[in-house]
Amino acid sequence: MNGSPNGEVTVALFNEETKCNARRLKRFSWLAYQIVLAIVLMGQADAAGAFDGSYTGHLRLVSINYRSCSVLDRDEDGFTLIIENNHFVTQWENATYSVDVEPDGSFDAILGAERGRVAVREIKGMITGPNLEADMGNSYCGSHLSLIRR
Repeated sequence: MNGSPNGEVTVALFNEETKCNARRLKRFSWLAYQIVLAIVLMGQADAAGAFDGSYTGHLRLVSINYRSCSVLDRDEDGFTLIIENNHFVTQWENATYSVDVEPDGSFDAILGAERGRVAVREIKGMITGPNLEADMGNSYCGSHLSLIRR
């Protein structure tokens, strides 16, 4: 800009270099955006558990060694568990079970042990493919679940 040809060439090169860097930055920003978006979407897919779904089937009483258990009318078809994020909550015989399903499909939750109760209740089972098999209760009152994911 001092009127010399060298100064003008330098300014022209600087402008072309700036434009080239701006294009590179724009491409890099777009690529970085796509990578971050892909990571976020993969994280959302992982948020859903591998065993999520509605499991329906048969609940059958298998041990009745206590009179309050004998009045339970829970030998039934149509018993349903809903698993969300590899977790479910169910109630049976005045107990609420809050259960996490492990990556291998197994689950085990114990109630009452923290209070030193004699009649500790447990739910223990396994999910294999679409099938959920579990036992819950205790030696006084127990049931077996045979459910299928629908």
